[in-house]
Amino acid sequence: MDKNQIGQTNIGNGRLTGIAVTTPSAFASPVYQVSRVTFKNTQNLSLFSVTYRNRVYHDQGKLQTALNKNRADSERVEVLANVFPGFLFAVAAFVSWTTMMCFVEEERTNIGTLKALGYSNDAIAIKFLLYSTSAAILDVIWGISFGYTFLPDLIIKAYLASSTLGTDYEINFAWGPLLISLLVALISTTVISIFTLHQTLREQPSALLLPKPPKNGSRILLEHWSWLWNHMSFSAKVTARNIFRYKSRMLMTIIGVAGCTGLLVMGFGIRDSLQGIGGIQYSDIQKNDVIALRSSNVTKKEQNKLDNLLKEKNIKQSNAIQYQ
Repeated sequence: MDKNQIGQTNIGNGRLTGIAVTTPSAFASPVYQVSRVTFKNTQNLSLFSVTYRNRVYHDQGKLQTALNKNRADSERVEVLANVFPGFLFAVAAFVSWTTMMCFVEEERTNIGTLKALGYSNDAIAIKFLLYSTSAAILDVIWGISFGYTFLPDLIIKAYLASSTLGTDYEINFAWGPLLISLLVALISTTVISIFTLHQTLREQPSALLLPKPPKNGSRILLEHWSWLWNHMSFSAKVTARNIFRYKSRMLMTIIGVAGCTGLLVMGFGIRDSLQGIGGIQYSDIQKNDVIALRSSNVTKKEQNKLDNLLKEKNIKQSNAIQYQ
């Protein structure tokens, strides 16, 4: 092979002295990190000429604009991807926290019976630890199988539906989100179980065999507003007192309902923002049906033919514009 036909480079004197061939397995990453781009309008031009440099700069600017657009779209998707998991993690943590606390409270009599029979605290705790840990691990496994296969494929197909990137993509497994999910799941179940169980195991068996006494009632804020409190029904008063008595459940309800409402509003807002953009763009703003590009090397005969074509009655209106 002639060395002049190998190609050019922007390193050194601009010439290549050889070509090395290797297999894809020689690279550590399965994803290509470098893209070699060849512009058609720079062929047969000298590497050091002004024309070559101007054309390369112009084409690089167009390529960078396209890449910036894709990067902006990716950043918007990344923002949404950070909001949804964070909120869902918080809701799942609150639900798991309340569920495990209720589970330990419901097993209060059984714990007292086991302690009275001579079982140690560690032997009693194994049941709750196995239950909470297995639930967390199984939920993470189910989430992985669903979150690393179905959801990414669905989202990327919807994202590429209006893009020219194509459908040749690869879904890679990420250990970081997996470990974070497992850690949050274990904290929400196992750690909460240990904390609640530790408080329960400190009591005597005789106290555990008896129903847990309710929390001491206290006057809530609404009771100070006599004009409102006196007009409330008995069931409404009981509900209001229970809401302020069990503050963790109240907090979980408020955060859950507020967060879900926020996500619904955001989803409807995104849909309304994107819905109808095409119709508005091509009916109210851009009212043309066809954009015809005219070559700069048009003969007089071709120009007359084009003018006669634009004067036909099938064409309502035509405007000459500068298009780049």
